[in-house]
Amino acid sequence: MAKQSSIFNFFTKSPPAVAKTKRNPSPVEADLPSVSKSNSSPKEEAKQAEPKKKPENRSGARAQHLSLLNVFFFLSSSSFSPHAGDLVWAKLEGHPWWPCMVVPQPLSGQQMRGRGADQRIHVHFFDEPATRGWVRTKYIREYKGSDSADARTGGLFFSGKPVISRAMKMADCVMKDSVEKSTLSDEELSEEEVQTVKAGRRSSRATTAHAQKPKRRRIVVASDSEGSGEEFKPDQVESSSEDEDGVVSDVEEPESEPDFESQNGAAGTLDQAGVWDHEKLDWLKDGRRKDARRRRQSDQDYDPTTLYVPEEFINKVTPGMRRWWQLKSEMFDTVIFYKVGKFYELYHMDAVIGVNELGLTFMKGTWAHSGFPEIGFGRFSDVLVQKGYKVARVEQTETPDMMEARCKAMARPTKFDRVVRREVCRIITRGTQTYSVLDGAPSEADSKYLLSVKEKNLAEHSGQCHIYGVSFVDSSVGRFHIGQFQDDRHCSRLRTLLAHYVPAQVLFEKGNLSAETRKILKTCVSSAMHESLSPGSQFWDAQKTLKTLADEDYFKESREDAGDSSGSALPSVLKAMTSENDSLGLTPKEGHELALSALGGCVFYLKKCLVDQELLSMANFQEYVPVDVEIQRSEKASNFFAQTRQRMVLDGVTLANLEILQNTSTGGTEGTLLNSWTPAAPLSVSGYFDSGSVVPSVTQPTLTIG
Repeated sequence: MAKQSSIFNFFTKSPPAVAKTKRNPSPVEADLPSVSKSNSSPKEEAKQAEPKKKPENRSGARAQHLSLLNVFFFLSSSSFSPHAGDLVWAKLEGHPWWPCMVVPQPLSGQQMRGRGADQRIHVHFFDEPATRGWVRTKYIREYKGSDSADARTGGLFFSGKPVISRAMKMADCVMKDSVEKSTLSDEELSEEEVQTVKAGRRSSRATTAHAQKPKRRRIVVASDSEGSGEEFKPDQVESSSEDEDGVVSDVEEPESEPDFESQNGAAGTLDQAGVWDHEKLDWLKDGRRKDARRRRQSDQDYDPTTLYVPEEFINKVTPGMRRWWQLKSEMFDTVIFYKVGKFYELYHMDAVIGVNELGLTFMKGTWAHSGFPEIGFGRFSDVLVQKGYKVARVEQTETPDMMEARCKAMARPTKFDRVVRREVCRIITRGTQTYSVLDGAPSEADSKYLLSVKEKNLAEHSGQCHIYGVSFVDSSVGRFHIGQFQDDRHCSRLRTLLAHYVPAQVLFEKGNLSAETRKILKTCVSSAMHESLSPGSQFWDAQKTLKTLADEDYFKESREDAGDSSGSALPSVLKAMTSENDSLGLTPKEGHELALSALGGCVFYLKKCLVDQELLSMANFQEYVPVDVEIQRSEKASNFFAQTRQRMVLDGVTLANLEILQNTSTGGTEGTLLNSWTPAAPLSVSGYFDSGSVVPSVTQPTLTIG
């Protein structure tokens, strides 16, 4: 039986010190090879570093421990220093964060290679089959288990892919074992690998003997870079030892887009005060900001979604940055993914968010700047959206040739004209995710609704204190619900709507909702985004809504597909809400004004996010009717008893206090009774009213408490 070995058996002794007049700088990925500097490869130059003097009068175990600490001296500035056998999160370019174990390279015995910004750690990826790879040290994070906050929905390491979930289970099993059991031993190496290790050691000694002979020029190929396609792929077996060496003779490095990480170094460069350039702008500081109409933050009509940028400032910046500030002034509350070549770049305050929330790296300079390749848009945008941010995708809508032709047609083009045009192609929020090809697959199976609400208060002595107009849409399938109903003083019907169609985002007219309604929205859907819209210009009335639907002609294709020759510009559900005396359908019917106004707020927001044509053209509208009204409309009174005979009835307060459907802390299903039960038959949720009080009902199958 092979003897159990530790991490120290994989390290070779440092070579003797070499007298040099000047120490070569550490090789980085962006450096070009130069024969005049050295006749050896960058990897061999890194091995010639002068070893530190061993401490005197120390035991062998203590000396080995200090040697291991020296190996990871490059991580001394961080709070987490990985050692052999530690579980970590690691990320390679183009791949998500993956659970790994820090292990030495089985063929060379190296644990770390490279210097400076190009330092890497060798890790073992939990996958089937298992693979290994070199990962930059800045993309190493401590693994705290699959139940940690970072691994859950909205966390930095969250992923809905089954392979990553399976990898986290494997890492959790290893975490339960001791450090001795989790450290990889020689027994895990096959006989072929052991023979390869011996052959590699002999070749290493032969190379040292001929170190003084002139060597052919070697350069680092793309397989050692972050953006290479030769990096770790979960579904492929580990490459051979020749690929891991990462060097090849007489091969020219292909031209490619600049790598952000290779240019960044470890972090951006701040000034002596430790602040970025955008933090020095007085007009951008909190308390001094103004919206696009120059209203201060203390003004009750202040619009936090816009920003006033002084003209003298915007004329001093570069043409590309000028366009960025123009877009930022129109959507100050949105993170802009600004397309430059094949990368999405984040500037100033957006770059700070990208580094803090996405784990990106600052580029060098005094102004905040970060970015990532275009292939990572779906993953990075979804992480920000799940955390409550809005994301705008800005694309280049013009080629350089088109820009030159446009400038030639102008009489006197300025420097601001000689830049390719960039336009906002999409704004993504939690309530408007359509999960297109760029957005990627949904991370959750539940529908996410965008809810628009408008309210009208009545006298309390009438028994019906509120009238609500609602419109909500599931943007993933394009289904609209629109309705108007009266409610009691407890807002029972509104509570039932919020329980059945849990919104991810709520829109309301500024100054319209009562204090009681605002309290209900804040408590019942605390996890949803709440956004107020200006009355008239953003939250339209019923007449403007109908006029906009007719002018934009959203339903032309649906009428042609259905062969409708009646000439009606609206679907049947919306047509029934217009006045019978108006053949054009521009006048709302009595009793539907609030519903059409709520639809107007929803249409405005979809238009702002540039998905109005995509969703409204489906003409998929349904009238929302409260559950108790549906029961009252039923012709057979026996249906009421037939539907409830096999059901357990719970009121809204009981559902909330017992946390049956949602928890009160995050609004999710974690820890709820519904999540803890293992039903033998599918659960269905419905609701009806009895004597003016809400009693949502839950189908009662045979349940087993898990």
